[in-house]
Amino acid sequence: MKSSAKKPSVFLCHASEDKPIVRDLYLRLQKDGVSPWLDEENLLAGANWEREIANAVRTSDAVLVCLSNYSITKAGFVQKEIKFALDRVDEQPEGKIYLIPVRLEPCVVAERLSRWHWVDLFQEGGYEKLLRGIRSGAGCQPGIAVSPPDDSQPKPGDLGAYLVKASVLTASGRWLEAAHLYDEYCRYDSDNWEVHLYRAVAYANAKAEGTDLASLRAYNEAIALHPVDIDQRTRARLHAYRGGILKRLRRLEEAEAQLHLAEEFATAEYEKEDISYNLACIAAMRRKKQEMIALLRPLMRKRWWRDMLASELEYFAEYRDDLDLYALLWVDIDPKRA
Repeated sequence: MKSSAKKPSVFLCHASEDKPIVRDLYLRLQKDGVSPWLDEENLLAGANWEREIANAVRTSDAVLVCLSNYSITKAGFVQKEIKFALDRVDEQPEGKIYLIPVRLEPCVVAERLSRWHWVDLFQEGGYEKLLRGIRSGAGCQPGIAVSPPDDSQPKPGDLGAYLVKASVLTASGRWLEAAHLYDEYCRYDSDNWEVHLYRAVAYANAKAEGTDLASLRAYNEAIALHPVDIDQRTRARLHAYRGGILKRLRRLEEAEAQLHLAEEFATAEYEKEDISYNLACIAAMRRKKQEMIALLRPLMRKRWWRDMLASELEYFAEYRDDLDLYALLWVDIDPKRA
């Protein structure tokens, strides 16, 4: 006789760039007796998607906020989904696990989510911890996935205080100040590869004098110190991000080699496209027109990459008036891939 017990329901809040890994999480949760809600699976044709998403957040037993270096910096509806969930938190019974931040890769957790203990899906045992939290929340029992808020001030010398302050600054776009706090942290713990990655991302986004070189140094440290069994997705991003910084610094041969290395590990579509775009920039700066066109052509069927090309013509200065390049901007956008 089949059990009639209700399956725990969860809403998967995520950035579109993280769709491949979130889709895998969706399938894994289904297999383990959870009823996950994912837009591409649950939204019906013709439905009012904003209303349906708000309703799904409201009726779910838990909301999983999937975090990555894409989602923490992306504006748009993913931020509204998080707000829907935060608005529901105060309506939950005391001790109930409802909102669970899920890090898909090493990344900063925004201040508004930092009161909840997060789960690192990329770490060994991370998925099992997540599953226990979901099941505990569905039974309205306190458990490991949520920590009570701590309003006490950090003690002097507490290294965690640097990371908390830096995450607040990052969430508000104050990248350079955040980078300096990560620098301070690394004075006392110089072997933490994840913090070096945070430093690199912060310096890369600061875009001030000297920050590209500081970012490169931080990426060098992160790559040198990361564990040998690091997951393939994070490895791909580390090398791709380092290649992007080398491109900015016009160290083109090194950048190209680094991006080709990232290609060996990249699995997600967006990661592969990002690598291709950076290789196209390098081809343009090295005056390899046919290679540049070949790399750009498949990307131009997506509006995102078309807008990126239009906004970064500095890398394509040699072809600013080239008709072949401008013809790419008029390729019909594929609605399935836009």
